[in-house]
Amino acid sequence: MVVRNRLEQLRKRQRDEALQAQEELLAGVAQSASNPWGSESVPQLVAPETISSEEMDEYDPVMSPTLLDITKLPPEERDIDILTEKEVLRALVCLLS
Repeated sequence: MVVRNRLEQLRKRQRDEALQAQEELLAGVAQSASNPWGSESVPQLVAPETISSEEMDEYDPVMSPTLLDITKLPPEERDIDILTEKEVLRALVCLLS
């Protein structure tokens, strides 16, 4: 029962953090949409809130999502590009410049 309650607390915290991150991203998208592409303004990153060590949970492998077996997906969903981190960063830099 204790573990189940703790897991639910962690899930609620993750949902809250995800909603907050989504709101920040939407605010950033709205701001960039209002600026013309040629403007030289660079969006400012928001510093994450500092979390005390008491609030921070120790990592447990159970917290990680399970891996997705792409072979079990329907063919139309399997047709995705798999990019390396370097390729993603290169594409991002191209979009921003």
